[in-house]
Amino acid sequence: MALLVIAMTIVVWVFIKEDPNQSTNQSTLANNTNKQGVSFRQAVKNRTFAILSTIFFLLALAVSGMIIHFIPMLLNLGVSANQAGKIAAVLSVSVMAGRLVTGFLIDRFYAPRVAAILFGLSSIGLTMFLIGGVQFALVAAVAIGITMGAEVDLIGYLVSRYFGLKA
Repeated sequence: MALLVIAMTIVVWVFIKEDPNQSTNQSTLANNTNKQGVSFRQAVKNRTFAILSTIFFLLALAVSGMIIHFIPMLLNLGVSANQAGKIAAVLSVSVMAGRLVTGFLIDRFYAPRVAAILFGLSSIGLTMFLIGGVQFALVAAVAIGITMGAEVDLIGYLVSRYFGLKA
């Protein structure tokens, strides 16, 4: 699952362009765009839509899988139920922190790069947990939470910036 997050980080970094109008088919899309945005049919035909859909689908798959299995993994690694619950609480708080931090950062910096950096940091945290085990459980909890919070904010932000609000 950490590898999925790493892969999506690379995809965001490489394929999401600085200016939405630089993306493939974006000049055509921009010409058809009114102040409200494009129709769903127009958006679906766009390469950027396919890239964003793939990124967020795979990211949701990886993060949801980690959330569902996180406490059982901790229990299997010998963490007490009480301690696993406390670590899971950190995960929940990290979701809120991820939303706040992401919102703050995308207001000030280029959103696809913010996404790549946040997801990259999260993949490092998940990899540390994979390699280091229980001693990095708290790091993994924060990584999962931040990724989940960032994902939700970034979906709405990026879709509205690339395709408008019409559909």
